[in-house]
Amino acid sequence: NDCLNLNCFSEEPGESFQTFGPSEGPVAESVFIAGMFVKYGNEYADLCDQIGLAEEASTARKDVKAMEEAGLPVEIQAPTPEAPSVARALELYLGSHN
Repeated sequence: NDCLNLNCFSEEPGESFQTFGPSEGPVAESVFIAGMFVKYGNEYADLCDQIGLAEEASTARKDVKAMEEAGLPVEIQAPTPEAPSVARALELYLGSHN
């Protein structure tokens, strides 16, 4: 989904998307996609189980756990009554941090 695809391209993994502009490089990082994986990865794994993809489900759960243990927080929640969309949740988050 393009509205979640806040990618930058850099030559150094881990380089902040806030300080690096777009380029033609091969490495993309997306903070929102990673955050969404942490939030919804276990639900994805449940769906995989339901359609017989046990190995994929196991891998997803392990990856979610590793990301949680690494301290990747999910600070923007959507949908909520206050933020029915990701765009509104982002507006609220940025407004409270400026």
